[in-house]
Amino acid sequence: MFVSGTGSIYAVSSEWTGNEARGNLGGVPGAGAAGGEGGRGGVGGQHGEPGPAGLAGTAGTHPAAGYAFGGAIGAAETGPIGLLSFVTVAGNRVLKGPTVPASPPDAYAAGGGLGFLGSILVNHALVAANTTDSPDRGDNCATAVQAVVGGLSDSGACAFARVVPDVGIAIDTGAAPPYVVLAAGSAAIDTASDCRVLPDGPNVGTDIRRVLRPQDGDGDGLARCDVGAFEREGTVQEFIFRDGFGG
Repeated sequence: MFVSGTGSIYAVSSEWTGNEARGNLGGVPGAGAAGGEGGRGGVGGQHGEPGPAGLAGTAGTHPAAGYAFGGAIGAAETGPIGLLSFVTVAGNRVLKGPTVPASPPDAYAAGGGLGFLGSILVNHALVAANTTDSPDRGDNCATAVQAVVGGLSDSGACAFARVVPDVGIAIDTGAAPPYVVLAAGSAAIDTASDCRVLPDGPNVGTDIRRVLRPQDGDGDGLARCDVGAFEREGTVQEFIFRDGFGG
């Protein structure tokens, strides 16, 4: 489920992969690059708005061109608190615009995954393998996170409690649309502390493919939700019933 409002984002069991935001030439506010199928255009230009699913973000209005924020998700700098719950943001990038006389020489790109979202609640999100061409500007995140519950990343840019250098993900290019899957042994499998959309809210019932959650993805006999939008399916136990009593 994905809902976007002015300055706010509400997403549950959603995914962003393969998106790019790029700052434009000097003197021209950047425009969000086209989002992937079911994804969102990132923000180019300091005040650009993200585009709807699969479409480009609108041009920014800030006079300082060349900047770009949020390769996958970017939004207005102010607005209501948003929510990212059981989402995956992976394989996105953000690029600064070319440095020409009309562009500021210190233009940069920040947040290959999440960029300047304002206040945001992050719940059991997987944010990894995102990039920027500006060193030390946040490969995965450049955003003010209000609170994080159970977030998982492969770098410290998101300020998540769990940072694992290799979280164990791959992109299933044979799917339509392609999506990020959890490889066997991934740090995201069965490691969510609970399955709630919010700490005091209802449980998330399915993943991005409508696969039921939770499942026993690591084979330890206990079904727990995976971190992110994808739920790795476990072994299905078969029971033979005789005379209606399972004996």
